Amino acid sequence: NYEGRTTRYRLVLLRRGHPAASWNLTLANGQTWHRSPAVSGHYIIAVNLYRLPDLTHPYRHVAIAGGGPSS
Repeated sequence: NYEGRTTRYRLVLLRRGHPAASWNLTLANGQTWHRSPAVSGHYIIAVNLYRLPDLTHPYRHVAIAGGGPSS
């Protein structure tokens, strides 16, 4: 969090476009949070980060695809 103040967030992990897990976070300025979800095989995961109280518009979004045979 580099908002200059303590900020509340909701992080939503999506698998196949559906919520798989969520976390409510309160982070002080400069504080970080880390989670490594377990994945296997072919996968596409996405994460929406909301800055509370706005749960309508994601503040940040990331999607990751991977797996399959190596070249």
